[in-house]
Amino acid sequence: PGPIEVAPTKAEKEVFTVSITLASDIVPEDISWLWYPYLPLGKLCMLSGDPGLGKTWIALAIAAAHSRGTWPFSALGHETASTTGATLFCASEDGVADTIVPRLISLGADRDRISFLNGKVDSKGDLSKIAMNEENYLLDAIGQSGAKLIIFDPFQRFLPPRTKMNEMETVSPVIQALVNVAEKAHCAILILGH
Repeated sequence: PGPIEVAPTKAEKEVFTVSITLASDIVPEDISWLWYPYLPLGKLCMLSGDPGLGKTWIALAIAAAHSRGTWPFSALGHETASTTGATLFCASEDGVADTIVPRLISLGADRDRISFLNGKVDSKGDLSKIAMNEENYLLDAIGQSGAKLIIFDPFQRFLPPRTKMNEMETVSPVIQALVNVAEKAHCAILILGH
């Protein structure tokens, strides 16, 4: 049977047809891992939990391990990046100088491999936040830092204005933008959330 056309409603200006793909027409792809089986490259991951449980500590431990090229544990027989790598940390709750960097020092991080996203600077020199849906700015920051791991802590603070956490139609485009960034930069994006 052919596609079924649906009559447009008053709000629709064009007619859409449904598109499907058979599973047999899709060529399987291997997943490459930054840290198997936790951080796949080109993908979006989430670490979630109540405030005060140590999500930031875990994320910093991951960034420190990545900076040294040594992971706390790995699954035998599975590929995990063993070279040193860069992290772009997008922090908005904890102070960088008084909390995050001292924690990185205590974790033995190579601080030359960890960068912090400050924001975007306009022609007047004013700094403003980069939202998670601003793909070009994020890709530029990833390019400048050479990061293969990007961490948003917490991601809620990087949502664009008028995004409502309980309304998927406002959240979905933001998530899709992050997925696009992860795929284009072939990096792992870890978002921390309450």
